[in-house]
Amino acid sequence: MNKYSKNLAKIISFANDIIDLKIPKKPDNLYGPIIHMASKKGKQVRGVLALLSYDAFSGDIQELKELVLAIETLHNFTLIHDDVMDNAMIRRGTDTINKKWSSNQAILSGDVLMMYAYHHILSSKLIERSVLKQFTNTAISICEGQQLDCDFQTMKNVSMDEYFKMIQGKTSALIEFSLTAPAAIANTGHGNLNLMKCIGDCLGKLFQIQDDYLDLYGNQSMIGKVIGGDIYEKKKTFLYISAFRRLPLSKQKLLEEIYQSDSKEKLGKIKAIYDSVDVKNYVNQYIQTLNQELVDLINQLDIKEQKKITLLEFLELLLYRNS
Repeated sequence: MNKYSKNLAKIISFANDIIDLKIPKKPDNLYGPIIHMASKKGKQVRGVLALLSYDAFSGDIQELKELVLAIETLHNFTLIHDDVMDNAMIRRGTDTINKKWSSNQAILSGDVLMMYAYHHILSSKLIERSVLKQFTNTAISICEGQQLDCDFQTMKNVSMDEYFKMIQGKTSALIEFSLTAPAAIANTGHGNLNLMKCIGDCLGKLFQIQDDYLDLYGNQSMIGKVIGGDIYEKKKTFLYISAFRRLPLSKQKLLEEIYQSDSKEKLGKIKAIYDSVDVKNYVNQYIQTLNQELVDLINQLDIKEQKKITLLEFLELLLYRNS
């Protein structure tokens, strides 16, 4: 999708204009890594979602600047620390901070970003104590989800329930906050607020499963990361769990052995096992099912029809990102 509707274009343009990390330049080694990362802007998905939510309930998006900055700054903090924990070398098509500087430097630069996230949210005149508490609980959930993701790396088998619990924290929590906090600030009713929570949870699942899929089947130049990173890091992704459940017992043990090995040649072997049970097609179908669930949830919102159309338009944009 190359062209946006007028309303979506306005919101994306506003997000691009305001999401510019206002940070000092000194000390160089503290802020230089952040400037390096910020020079390669991401998609600002969570910030745009916050603006779409506020706009859907007739809020003036100009008022949401500090909250959007807080959300995107928190997200960038999580990415920096995630790269350290995964020993990732590429992010957004360029060297990660831990590669270009060091892991210690990345940790400290990430930490100061977290403080700036709170600086932004406390600078907003709209933020009440309940929203600040929700923001803090969201940050805690992200850390808990990240820890589960790390724990899974040493486990041979992870259930689908355990996987969904992990991504609820690691991925869904911030997306839920991005949708529900602006809705609450706009004083929408409980029905819409609950629907936004469900939309955030479902979108978080779709986003993470899509990331799992793109890690193996995506285009490296488009996703900005090394293909197969999850397999080399022994991440228990939706692909791995789905394949494991579809394999006979003898092949399950083979998958476990190869996946948990440190072999540099294991990527092709794992992909062949996945292909033997048609994991690629199964995951694609699951993503489409989640997409339809999101469409149904958005259509239940008690908002103007044009606002639904804008939300659905952005959903379609997300579904076909990096494709």
